[in-house]
Amino acid sequence: RLRQAEESKLGADTAHQAKEALLQAEIARVTEETLRQTERLRQAEESKLGADTAHQAKEALLQAEIARVTEEALLQAERARQAEDAQRQAERMRTDEKTLRLRHETSVEAVNVETDTVERVFKRPRRDLSSSASSSSSSSDSPPGGCNGLTQLALYQLQGRMALVKKEKQECAANASRAERAADVTERRILCVVCEDAERQCLYMPCGHLVACEDCDSALQSSGAPCPICQSQIESRVAGVRLP
Repeated sequence: RLRQAEESKLGADTAHQAKEALLQAEIARVTEETLRQTERLRQAEESKLGADTAHQAKEALLQAEIARVTEEALLQAERARQAEDAQRQAERMRTDEKTLRLRHETSVEAVNVETDTVERVFKRPRRDLSSSASSSSSSSDSPPGGCNGLTQLALYQLQGRMALVKKEKQECAANASRAERAADVTERRILCVVCEDAERQCLYMPCGHLVACEDCDSALQSSGAPCPICQSQIESRVAGVRLP
C-alpha cells in the first residue's frame, strides 16, 4: 500500500510538472505573440508617420506649384495687358500720323495753289513796270508818284507775299517730311523683326517682347531659337496679339 501510495504521489507530481511545463510554454508563446503584435503596431505607427510626412511633403510641393503657376498666370496677364496698351498706343500713333500727314498734304496743296495764283498775278505788274519804265525814259514830263510808283508798290507787296508763301511751303514740306519719318519709325516698330514684312503677332514670355509674325514664330519655335530682341530663352508664347 505504501508503495502504491508513493507511486500515486509520484504520478501526481509528474502530471503537475507536465501541466506546469505546458503552462510555462503557453505563457512564453503568449508573451512572444504579444511582443510580435507590439512590434507590428510600432512598425505600423512608423509607417503611418512616414506616410503622413510624405503626404505633408507632397502637399507642400503642390501648394508651392500652385503658387508658382498662379504667379506665372498673373505675370502673363500683366504682360498681355501691357501688350494691349502698346497696341492701343501704336493705333493712336498711326491715326495721329495719318491725320497729320493728310493735314500737311492739304496745306502743301493749298500753298501750291496760292503760289500759282500769286505768280500769275505777279507777272502782270512786272510787265507793267517794264512798260512804265520805258514810258518814263521817253517822257520827262510824267508827274512823280504816278502809275510807275503804284506799280512799284504793288510789286513790292507781291514780292513780300511771295516770300511768305514760299516760307509756308517750306515749313509744310518740313512737317510732312517729319511726319513721314515718324510713320516709318512706327511701321518698323509694328513689323516682324525677322522678316520685316508681316505684322508682329506673337508675344514671348518671360521677356514680354512682341517680336514675330505667325510664320516666323513657327520657324523660331521649331528651331528652339531665343527671343530675337533680347536673346533670352522663350518659355511660353501668347499668340494672336495683332497690331492694327
